[in-house]
Amino acid sequence: MQLLVKNLFERTEGIGEAFYPLVKNPAFSLEHIISRGAQSKEGFWYDEETDEWVILVKGEAVLEIESGESISMTAGDHTVIPA
Repeated sequence: MQLLVKNLFERTEGIGEAFYPLVKNPAFSLEHIISRGAQSKEGFWYDEETDEWVILVKGEAVLEIESGESISMTAGDHTVIPA
């Protein structure tokens, strides 16, 4: 069997936000999200049915939680956002 190797940093084109599935099966999904300064519209909140693990691989980001809490992240930081 020949394994397919890909690189997270090969996708650098475009602006805004882009979503790329990396692993998807009935028990688990892993998605690569590239966000170039994108943010949700004022008053919009994602409401996920499952916990979400977030890792910041490169750059800086701020996660704003519905409770009003803001979490600053730098490369290598990760957290779990409860459903």
